[in-house]
Amino acid sequence: MAKYNLRMARALLLLLFMVSLLPLPAQQKVRSAYIQKYKDIAVEQMKRYGIPASITLAQACLESANGTSPLATKANNHFGIKCHNWSGKSYKHDDDRKGECFRSYSNPEESFTDHSLFLVERARYRSLFSLNREDYKAWAHGLKAAGYATNPQYAQLLIKIIEENNLQRYDRLAGGESAAYGGKSEKAKRLAAQLGELQMQLTELEGRISESVREANRLQSGKEFRRLSKELKSLQKSKKRLEKSIKKCERKLKRAK
Repeated sequence: MAKYNLRMARALLLLLFMVSLLPLPAQQKVRSAYIQKYKDIAVEQMKRYGIPASITLAQACLESANGTSPLATKANNHFGIKCHNWSGKSYKHDDDRKGECFRSYSNPEESFTDHSLFLVERARYRSLFSLNREDYKAWAHGLKAAGYATNPQYAQLLIKIIEENNLQRYDRLAGGESAAYGGKSEKAKRLAAQLGELQMQLTELEGRISESVREANRLQSGKEFRRLSKELKSLQKSKKRLEKSIKKCERKLKRAK
């Protein structure tokens, strides 16, 4: 397994190196294809959470190397979000330090949604949502000022990607208000925050269920096994209730947009 992982890592590094050697028109072709693939998701995230589609797309392009990075290809992580307060699946990757923990997703759409919630739920990004949605430059500088990335040129890199690919045109597709969540922003903000909290609870609950299942499989029988089996039934019931609450909140949020 270790040799296989090493071969895969070398293959991914070779892929990234080959992409870097592509002539500029070819690199732009890769980026254009990536934008075309995910633009609708970015626009939908903008309509739901108020984050400019141009910013989401530019961050995804930059953080995932247009979908070719190991995090994107192996973990569906298109935004380089690490495992802070995360109990879901993870992926080890060398970044600022060797073998850092990054969030792993079942599909790219989950990564885009988690990126939106990551910004919505954290107080340090709250000021961004008072900005005009079409002011991508203010958003880019605001993300850097809030500490999203350590690269001192992060804002300029985002702006360059946006302007070279005319991504700002997607910011006008939602229509209506420029602040987050449209005309019913305050109600929608509350619902989005509530939804984010419920989704985090579900993620944590799923982590507890996975741990209990692994422990039960290890024990197979005995008093502790019976206790875990009983606990699992209770956790599964809680999961169903939480999933119903999430669906109800999503319906309310959709009406509030």
